Amino acid sequence: MHITQTLCALTLNQVVGGACEALGLVAGPAAAEGVVGFLSRRFLDHSQTLMDALEQANQKAWRALEVALAGDSLWDRVKLVFTSGDDKAFRAQLQPFLAACPMAELNGRDQFRQDCLRELRAAGKANLLIAGSVDAASLALEAGVFARFDDPQSLLNAEFEALERMASEFRDLGFPNLAELLALRPKGGSPVLVIAARYFFRRQVEDNPKLFQGLAFAQLETLKESQEQAFAGLRQVLSEQGERLEELLGGLRAAVAATHEAVLDVKVEQQRQGAQARELYGAVLDMQHRLDLMSSELRPRDSLSIRSDAERVLVRELVSRYRQIPEGERQKLPALLNAIGKLEVAAG
Repeated sequence: MHITQTLCALTLNQVVGGACEALGLVAGPAAAEGVVGFLSRRFLDHSQTLMDALEQANQKAWRALEVALAGDSLWDRVKLVFTSGDDKAFRAQLQPFLAACPMAELNGRDQFRQDCLRELRAAGKANLLIAGSVDAASLALEAGVFARFDDPQSLLNAEFEALERMASEFRDLGFPNLAELLALRPKGGSPVLVIAARYFFRRQVEDNPKLFQGLAFAQLETLKESQEQAFAGLRQVLSEQGERLEELLGGLRAAVAATHEAVLDVKVEQQRQGAQARELYGAVLDMQHRLDLMSSELRPRDSLSIRSDAERVLVRELVSRYRQIPEGERQKLPALLNAIGKLEVAAG
């Protein structure tokens, strides 16, 4: 599976500079072959230890991506799982990470976030995110290729090309939203997944004397102080409150799955209607998306969530059109009834 090997290569890109320096080489096309040989020898000497460290780093990196995707939706779950004291401690540890990794490129794309979360969970259940099958020699070859690039922008472009390959494989496996997410280019540089994998790998190396000695040539990158503290908080949550975080994320996954099913129910019901009725379904779904009402259950904040008179008028028109459907027919349209009801709550 190339997905995990590529992420491991991106994680280990941070050792390539140290390898060049140890060999007395300058990064560029001529350096790649020497670096590949150098890394092959080191990786094979510490194969099992290295793979264990990469496995742990990858698992935590995918979890970091899931937390970043969940964003503030996690806080709605916190109140259900934690006591007030635990709530404050949990927020203090996790909030800096969410602030440091806001995934600004997803602003206004709540449905896309939910679809990515759903597909990320499904990919994990399909064992597509496990690094255990990676071969050390092949990994050295893939990571060593980064030595070909002698300026930061070219290197960043090469990293994004690697992410594109990962995205292509996810797309072929039936995860189009996750593929699109991996192919995005954040304005701030590397994506959350890569930053997290490198951070957690560095911490694995620092905590393992044997691996630390074996990778003494490496120049493992550190983050900015604010990012370092943010990831340290997430690392502490994963270590000390992993089960509770999993409970929170599990509840969020269930809600996302239920939302997905609810949307499908509306669309399935829509397909059974005539052209005029299908247009009403489309208008209702469009308004729900606009008001972030695709959740399977109403939330307290949804009440009176409409602030615009124009939107309130649109909702009233949709409700009026729904009520023009004969009562006997309306009883056969439970999904539409549910969707209209949410809009009525939002409009007060």
